[in-house]
Amino acid sequence: MKKNIFFILIASTFLFSFRVMADVYYLPHIHATSDVWETYLVVDPVLSGGSYYKLTLYDDSGNVTTTQTGTINNNSELRVSLRPLGGTCGMFVTKGYPVRVRLAYVAKDSSGGGTAEFPLETELSRQSLFTLSNYYDKLTWSGFALFNGSDRDVSIEAKGMKDGGVVVTKSFDLGAHSKVVDYFDHFFGLNSFTDIDSVVFSTDYPALTGIVISGKDNDKLLFSASRNTTPDQSINNEEYFNGFIYPIGLARLSPDEYFTLNFHDGSEYLRKIFGQSFDEFDLGTHLWGEDLVASSDGENLLVFGTDDTGKFVVRKISPSGETLWQTEVGDVDTNSSDLDDGNIVGQAINGSVITAFHDNSNQGVIRVLDESTGAVTDTETGLPSNAKFYSAFLYNGKVGLAFVYESGSKYLLEFLFVDKNGNQVKQIVGNSPASPDCENVIFTAFGSGDYVYACFGAAVSDGSGILFRDFSVYAMAVPYSSTNFANPSIVYLPDLYLSKGSKIFSGFSQSFSTDADESWVIFTSPQYVSQLSSKYIIEIKNQLPQSIYKSQDLPYRILGVYDVMGMFLIEAEQLQQLDGSTFRTKLIEKTLIGDNLLNY
Repeated sequence: MKKNIFFILIASTFLFSFRVMADVYYLPHIHATSDVWETYLVVDPVLSGGSYYKLTLYDDSGNVTTTQTGTINNNSELRVSLRPLGGTCGMFVTKGYPVRVRLAYVAKDSSGGGTAEFPLETELSRQSLFTLSNYYDKLTWSGFALFNGSDRDVSIEAKGMKDGGVVVTKSFDLGAHSKVVDYFDHFFGLNSFTDIDSVVFSTDYPALTGIVISGKDNDKLLFSASRNTTPDQSINNEEYFNGFIYPIGLARLSPDEYFTLNFHDGSEYLRKIFGQSFDEFDLGTHLWGEDLVASSDGENLLVFGTDDTGKFVVRKISPSGETLWQTEVGDVDTNSSDLDDGNIVGQAINGSVITAFHDNSNQGVIRVLDESTGAVTDTETGLPSNAKFYSAFLYNGKVGLAFVYESGSKYLLEFLFVDKNGNQVKQIVGNSPASPDCENVIFTAFGSGDYVYACFGAAVSDGSGILFRDFSVYAMAVPYSSTNFANPSIVYLPDLYLSKGSKIFSGFSQSFSTDADESWVIFTSPQYVSQLSSKYIIEIKNQLPQSIYKSQDLPYRILGVYDVMGMFLIEAEQLQQLDGSTFRTKLIEKTLIGDNLLNY
């Protein structure tokens, strides 16, 4: 009897849990412009139980046209005629017992009477593959509908393929919850849709799904869903250089093209990384880059650094290294030995360039440049006189600036958020939460969700003075809604001491623990060539850091990291001594994801 009661309890718990599950199905294309076609949403229960649903339809611009809720009854098919509702794409959310969801298309008898049907996707992808039918002699047309089912606008690159090679490309933007529908030949400007056999649509964010639409007039139809795939962005390059190299930064312009700055053989180079290949473009001897970011339109690059005359400069360059403009923005304090006095950071946002630095008059300076011309359009004043900037990052339509300054005997940490014109929008400032009486630095900062995340260092002290010049390191999350660091969430990174001039690169990845929602992966970049990097994985739950899941020493020195939705492209170096006075450096570029990220 006890066994039966136990079974009933377990079954009841399972069914209760089952009923609260929700699934999202994406409707990429509804023919709503005429009554020649009818589009039906067809839903069948899979098990003996009811489900609730919510149907949301959008027009071509992503505006909501219809919201409908209802019940899918037990053992009863739901069929909704979508054309009268006015939307051209949408989402169907169910909660309860599992269902099977399809889209059906029916042409009027007078126009051919063809029908087609296919199951709907439940996932969005960064890369969608559209495969054309090879019944070329039986088809008179072939097209597609691509739906951005996410809540953000995306930039998309389309590649038309034939026999495994790229035939034609096209780039375009697609707004949130909107779609593009077209014939393949018209979309690409081809003579015939038979010039390609597949199309790959790629973007930076999981947003895409769609269908291939083909037919012989309107009496024979062949519709099929796109295939959501993971972009092949694996990179594993190694190259040897004589002597030392000084790579700085990583930026990305397209789904498979990355760029970094690499100083070697007496000159600064722009290094382009694409797949298993690379190329370098000489930028000359008059620039020392400190930071590299993509322009706001994603077409060019911006270098923040210093020149050989002691000036802070911002240079806009093309993907082939051509200088489009260069602007002097301030003077470097060349008499100072403090490494932080040479820091310059920046970001591009909506046609503006925001840059921040500590100049030779001991002032913290923010300048705004026109991204097209490089002209200085504004200068932010009223900053702390000794502000030293460490990081610039994009967050919810703003540029965040992370810096440290002294106030009395305390070290204050600050996150300052400005708009595209340099106007202050938000300020989070307060005493260092770890050691306010000792020197502090910020190694990195970025925003995600409702929080600002940072890794900062506090000089090691015995309470009466600094013991040595290295910094203990802490990982911290602060709500964007807060105004100070009164109650931060902090995790101490044990056995880690970094000197001034070191860097940290980090981002979020999949959860490696069943107790966490995701993982905060942190890579250290020590200042000195002879030092090696470490990796820390911190569990994140409800957006807050909990504890260290794993730490690991790495066999190289990290020089740059680019986070691509949880996959990390790393750039690193290994120094090899050939004899008593001769060195060579191995430059390493590789992608880490999943188990490779955990174990390498």
